[in-house]
Amino acid sequence: MDLDRVPVVQTPDIAVEIISPPETATAIHRKIDAYLKWGVGEVWLVEPETMALFVHSASGVRRLSEGVFLSSELLRGMQLQVADLFDDVSFHLSNRAIGLAK
Repeated sequence: MDLDRVPVVQTPDIAVEIISPPETATAIHRKIDAYLKWGVGEVWLVEPETMALFVHSASGVRRLSEGVFLSSELLRGMQLQVADLFDDVSFHLSNRAIGLAK
């Protein structure tokens, strides 16, 4: 990621990254570090394969999964059931495994 070529004029409060199979852990961690360095308040890392959400901030990282509500000081009053983020994911993953989805 070229830090000098980022087409963003204003730093967002929250960045969301969805992990895709070809991404390496090193590349993902570089992105997270870059976002936090730029002043992004939270980086939400969505991991469809394990249906987990990792919330990274300057104070650390939280792992959230099914049965837990996502809330953020940056979005006061918002609560979202983590499982709701993945409603259709298990269907798509199971169909991909048997060759139905592309």
